[in-house]
Amino acid sequence: MLFSSATILLSALATAVSAVPTPASQPTSHPSTGVNDVGYQWLVTGWSAGCARSGCYYDFNVTGSNYGSDPNIPSFSASCQGSGVGAPFLPCGIVDDGPGNRGVAAHLIAPVNGTGAHIEVSLAWTPVDNVNSYYNYTGNATSSYNQFVAPIQMFTIEPSSAYSTSS
Repeated sequence: MLFSSATILLSALATAVSAVPTPASQPTSHPSTGVNDVGYQWLVTGWSAGCARSGCYYDFNVTGSNYGSDPNIPSFSASCQGSGVGAPFLPCGIVDDGPGNRGVAAHLIAPVNGTGAHIEVSLAWTPVDNVNSYYNYTGNATSSYNQFVAPIQMFTIEPSSAYSTSS
């Protein structure tokens, strides 16, 4: 079976996102990159999450705009859904018509402190002008398990860790 280069790239991005270490094991200071910068945030809309006997699950949309001080950070819009606290990252569906060199993934993480739904989102991409480079930004937020008990939620995630390779 023949695969297109776009299919191979998306598959590689999804695999790379799931293989990236968790934020705790990565450096967290990246000046002028958008990481740990309140000026660069991703907007989560349509957040719906709940728990049942079979486990916890989530469904939401997430968008991010280009970052002013680094125009190489791509904008994106994605739809995410999955289940299982501590499960691996699951690829989200990209729902915009931007360049195909980026992927978004999400998963629920176990709470370190407190209660609620702890979501982690990851944006991975290769620059259009340098496909031998790879970037991954990850951030997390806490919301509520609101399905059936509260309205749909909206909140922001600030990327807090970065990983990159370049050649």
